[in-house]
Amino acid sequence: MDSELSLLEEVQTILSETVEAVMSTTSMMTEYSHTRAQSLMSQVLDATLLKLTQQVHVPRKFVVQCLVVQRNGSGFVSTNTCLWDRSLDVYCTHQHDAKCLTCITTVYAVSL
Repeated sequence: MDSELSLLEEVQTILSETVEAVMSTTSMMTEYSHTRAQSLMSQVLDATLLKLTQQVHVPRKFVVQCLVVQRNGSGFVSTNTCLWDRSLDVYCTHQHDAKCLTCITTVYAVSL
């Protein structure tokens, strides 16, 4: 169980730091652009997956999912769940809120 917690903490730290780093460099923080949203999601996904494969030293398959939603007063609901071996597999989510958008990124780390 300790290895699960350390893996979860490691993945959560990588996810949070990576999303925040990508979001800090984007010009979409003040004005939403639908055409740039796809590029932003690709940057978040690519950077997160790269750091996970470089820094997590236990054999895992990673699935990274990113959702970018314009903040315009309408609501949205997002949820996820999984059925797996809790002693080996973990998932975590990071939400970044900006003036014009919300970015929700989820990582699933699945044992081989």
